[in-house]
Amino acid sequence: MSSDTSSNPGPTAQTLAVSETRPLTSAPVSQVPKSQKMSPAFRRLLIDLSLQVVVSCFFISMAIVCLYVTIPALHARSYPEG
Repeated sequence: MSSDTSSNPGPTAQTLAVSETRPLTSAPVSQVPKSQKMSPAFRRLLIDLSLQVVVSCFFISMAIVCLYVTIPALHARSYPEG
């Protein structure tokens, strides 16, 4: 029984270190094939997200324009005396 364990030892620290430092060029690269299309749910999610970004940018820019228009108008307003 002891001859079986000595002839087939488990992975030692040295063999694990060698296998961890080996470059991964031999591993197959898993890429999404070009023929596979996006799922409709993911496509809809991307469209909704992009529309939300566009609408948010529009409202932020409108708020900035309103501030640039109203603040100088408030400063230029003449107050009645008395």
